[in-house]
Amino acid sequence: MRMMGWSTGAIAKADYESALKTLDGEHINAVELSSLMLEEFAPMVERLVGDWRSLQLFQTGYQYVSIHLPGRFDAEQEKEVRSLAGDLTGNALVRDNFILPRWDCQMVLHPNTVHDWSSWETLQYHLLFENMDKRRGFGTTVEDMEQVFERLPHAGMCFDVGHALQIDETGGLAIEMLEAFHLRIRQVHISHVNHKGVHYAMPEWFVGRVRELAHLIPPDAAIIIESPVNKEELPKELCRVIRALRPLPTHHILGDLPC
Repeated sequence: MRMMGWSTGAIAKADYESALKTLDGEHINAVELSSLMLEEFAPMVERLVGDWRSLQLFQTGYQYVSIHLPGRFDAEQEKEVRSLAGDLTGNALVRDNFILPRWDCQMVLHPNTVHDWSSWETLQYHLLFENMDKRRGFGTTVEDMEQVFERLPHAGMCFDVGHALQIDETGGLAIEMLEAFHLRIRQVHISHVNHKGVHYAMPEWFVGRVRELAHLIPPDAAIIIESPVNKEELPKELCRVIRALRPLPTHHILGDLPC
């Protein structure tokens, strides 16, 4: 069954609980809880670890839940992020098979933020390294990502379609990454990303370009949409994503959507 849903950061930035309320009732079965800013992460972890069973996720039947770790931190702050990430892997978030039956607690991490690779070794089974946009330097090429997986060979990948197409609109880089890391890709980020790295809803040309790549996306990878749209626009953007991924099995989440 295809897993597809939204990043809470696209819906309500740091307020993931508000985002979950906005997403309630939508035709999705996956969600990424986003905490891109360092100051957002500790309160999120405290809430998840301390009162997980009261969260809306437990009642709404999401089949896939991941966490996006902070997108920037220095070497000293890395120790705190690593410790908090470890806390997440030791509570009901990963012990309860109903919530996360597939890969336990998957955590998306930007490779350019890592200072001490050895400190992440015990968490590597939970990590999904994301390919970066052209602003980031490291993490933008196949060679960069190969270095990541040489250091942490048991980690997985979150393939960001928008980042790859921002760097190479022809789709060549995206194809290279999808072919090189097919067996590692457990999650896919999808949205249009402009030259400044800002995420937008998908224009029609972007839908067509993604459709050319869709057959290379692993069928069991969770699709996480990062398009920042309001509640009224959610069904339209979901339909764009479904049309872009048309070669893939998505029929089970269509419901009464006019796609």
